[in-house]
Amino acid sequence: MKITHWIIGLIITLVLTACSTTDTDTSKTEGSVPLSKVSQRKASHSVVGTYYAKLPYYTDSLVVDLLLEGNHAYSMLGYAEKTKKEQYEVGVWQQQGNKITLIPRLAKKSVKPTISMPIRGFLIKKNNQLELLGDQGRPYRKNTYIFKKK
Repeated sequence: MKITHWIIGLIITLVLTACSTTDTDTSKTEGSVPLSKVSQRKASHSVVGTYYAKLPYYTDSLVVDLLLEGNHAYSMLGYAEKTKKEQYEVGVWQQQGNKITLIPRLAKKSVKPTISMPIRGFLIKKNNQLELLGDQGRPYRKNTYIFKKK
């Protein structure tokens, strides 16, 4: 995995986070959540941190690093091991009970993702773990799609 991409992405996340925390206009939304409202709420400190997972991805393996920040910003880097393709994504996250939802910022149309990362929802588990949820809000397979806190 190219560490320079991760560092550049982290810098971009920090800059975007600073912009969203100073924005008081609640009419700007990403999905259905006003960015300024999300950034004003305090995160549950038990889930804030960096997570890692190695997931089955078609005929490849997808290595994913996910950073959940205390101001509800997130950054995620996915790397397909065999094809060497990468995807970087930033956005905001929200927690409702024991579930976390990622809301990505829209990328510029000129930037095409090299791999698809349909990672949007998690179930908060014990032992500092997140379990990836499918489109229906249920785990894919038990203990197969687990993100561990670093």
